[in-house]
Amino acid sequence: MKFVFVHGWSFDRRFWHPLVAELACPEAILLEMGYFGVPPQLDLPNEPYIAIGHSAGFLWLLGQDLRHCQGLVALNGFARFAKGADFPDGVPTRQLARMSSRLSQSPNGVIADFHALCRPDIGWTGTPNIERLTLGLNRLQNDDFRREAIRWGDRLAWLSGADDPLLLPEVARASFPEESYGKFVTGGHLLPIAQPIHCATFIAAALDRLA
Repeated sequence: MKFVFVHGWSFDRRFWHPLVAELACPEAILLEMGYFGVPPQLDLPNEPYIAIGHSAGFLWLLGQDLRHCQGLVALNGFARFAKGADFPDGVPTRQLARMSSRLSQSPNGVIADFHALCRPDIGWTGTPNIERLTLGLNRLQNDDFRREAIRWGDRLAWLSGADDPLLLPEVARASFPEESYGKFVTGGHLLPIAQPIHCATFIAAALDRLA
């Protein structure tokens, strides 16, 4: 079974290297959102695969044609991010709007502030693509794929950090169907980097449930 990985906002495909090494899956497909000077590479396979998304990458996945996908795994993921009348625990849209307005003047500053909040273990270099970054923020403000997530039922698995500074546990849990396989672990917003062994173990357990 092939694995397809989709990184989150203001990262790139290198985000997945620690986890892919733990999973020992040489045929892994690492999609690229194009936030740092390289063109997007977002083609999904025309054969069976398991899709694994981090943060906004999982939100993006839910909006795609997933006809060949056999199961979804969300790591620090969600089906909706922004606060709304029927989603009171989401992130206030004014915060995302403020980030968008700063991007054109200080893209490196916006990214640095976001990464400092996430406390990444490795840095990202490259020329920020303001258009792609802005599009990503707009998706976080507007996309709501909770209905799509519900359709996946027990074919959806999620792992979230109980100490995630961006994603309250209530937001993570409210995103996913009751039948889904999920758990909270001690950790923040970058579980695939900070805890690749734990993520690999969780993915293996999720695949066992799909078998």
